Amino acid sequence: MARGGGKVGRRYAPFLLLAGVQALLVALVPSTGAPRSADGQLNVGPGGYVAPGAPFEGEVATDEFGNPIPAGQPGAGVAGSAAGGPTGPTGAIGVPGTPGGAAAGGDRSKCAPDGVRQQSITTTSPPCVPRFTGDNGGATYQGVTREEIVILRYRPKSNTAVDAILRTQGLASTPAEEQQAQDAFARFFDKRYEFYGRKIKWVTVQGNCEITPPDTACLRDEVKRLNAQHKPFGVFYTSSTTQAEFFEQWGQLGVMNVGGWHFTADFNQAQRPYHWDVFMDGTRTVRNLADYWCKKMAGKPAAHAGDPALRAKTRKVGVITQDFGVTRPNALEFVRLVTGGMCGKPGDAAAPVYTPSDISRAQQTASTAIQKLKSEGVTTLVILSDPIGPTFFTKAASEQQWYPEHLLSGSGLIDYDVLGRLYLQEQWVNAFGPGHLGEPIPFEQSDAAKAARDVGVSGVYSGANLMYAYMSLVAAGIQMSGPNLNPPNIERGVLTLPPSGGWERTKNPAAVLVQFGPGDYTAIEDSRHAVWSPTARSKIDGKAGAYIAVQGGRRWEIGKWEPGEPKQ
Repeated sequence: MARGGGKVGRRYAPFLLLAGVQALLVALVPSTGAPRSADGQLNVGPGGYVAPGAPFEGEVATDEFGNPIPAGQPGAGVAGSAAGGPTGPTGAIGVPGTPGGAAAGGDRSKCAPDGVRQQSITTTSPPCVPRFTGDNGGATYQGVTREEIVILRYRPKSNTAVDAILRTQGLASTPAEEQQAQDAFARFFDKRYEFYGRKIKWVTVQGNCEITPPDTACLRDEVKRLNAQHKPFGVFYTSSTTQAEFFEQWGQLGVMNVGGWHFTADFNQAQRPYHWDVFMDGTRTVRNLADYWCKKMAGKPAAHAGDPALRAKTRKVGVITQDFGVTRPNALEFVRLVTGGMCGKPGDAAAPVYTPSDISRAQQTASTAIQKLKSEGVTTLVILSDPIGPTFFTKAASEQQWYPEHLLSGSGLIDYDVLGRLYLQEQWVNAFGPGHLGEPIPFEQSDAAKAARDVGVSGVYSGANLMYAYMSLVAAGIQMSGPNLNPPNIERGVLTLPPSGGWERTKNPAAVLVQFGPGDYTAIEDSRHAVWSPTARSKIDGKAGAYIAVQGGRRWEIGKWEPGEPKQ
């Protein structure tokens, strides 16, 4: 790849509501607030309250890629009940694939015309649930009454400088724009989904804690205050920032929470059944990347580096990631896999470099990290960070006249066209690799825009897709839990959902594979092979600078990359 020119942005996105998060979702839910004993521990009782990380019946073993072992082998399969569905409020067994208490037939007039999907307005939809009649059990959990379910949307403290930078690419949004979209989506879910006689009350709360660097003590206190004030059933937070303590605190309070991109699978498992996310967890992300590396790149010359001298060398990979307990293990796992765990040998990778999340030191930190990796003979760089991190690392690399291959991991929305324009182009022209996002589509064709139009709202801001994805996970999860709404029933309902999207089922490059399973509490399960082009026109907005999907946007499930040098 040749080097090109470009400009660098600043950093750090306290929240990103992006316009190109295509069909990421299908069912998941947040929930909250369990009674506690005198020592502060969660009580296990008739309401289904459990301590984070407690085991459940039917857990399934996984292979080294995090995929469930096929049915019929020891440890395979999961059953929410004897019939395959979660139990209803009176203990009745649900029909397989439906929430407990729902009849096999029933009134399906609220569902899509085919009677199979819940709705046919958007690309993704959970299975149809017949219209509910009867007693929903009333106050089955904190934040739940006979008529209402309280869900919080956490909006973190913003940063004026960062917002100004994001607006250069149309990525920042105002509170008023967000509220308009949230209200429209709430009406859509009330109209189309089955909540068993209840409505979801979506409440926006404004955070006051610094997130760069994160003030973890403040965040924990803020969570406790919000829980005491609102007593919510659940909370979602669409930010890419890595504040595990925020989500951990909600889990300790018994509140199901959604957010926290690319945390380790171990963190998600330890917090179960409370913590979920839209984006692929960090453990699966690096195992997918290692499979790509081993089948396509290991032991070969760095043919796509910007520097001819590097192109003549055998590849050595270096990884930069954020210095958090939920991200460091991801980098270590990748290095382990490519230095003998899956392929390769010691010396094929440098030790990971960990960087603090602190905007005031970002450029200095980036310079130090790049200097270290360059001095160790790295030819290929992987940046496992938030979406704005590469602005600093690409600038530092050019300042030090280092032009490596930039291997995408798929994490952090880095493979989103509009964000790619923020990175120094003479570096990013050498970027390629797995991308978790689907093939871009115009915003007006997105699920967010379709849902808003269905309730008579047009003109929602073009970054509303991410909010829609998170709200839809909440809504679909509540539907699939059945009327007895509590975390174990949400978990059983979500983990028994059929997969949605995926290349093998649809041959559609925009249809991301969404699938949950035992040990897997995040939605995305596949990726495309993306290559950055500073001149290609984006399907999102028609502007120059876009990722080109190789092989027509074909998507690959984790562990299934085909061998061969990456096509450029």
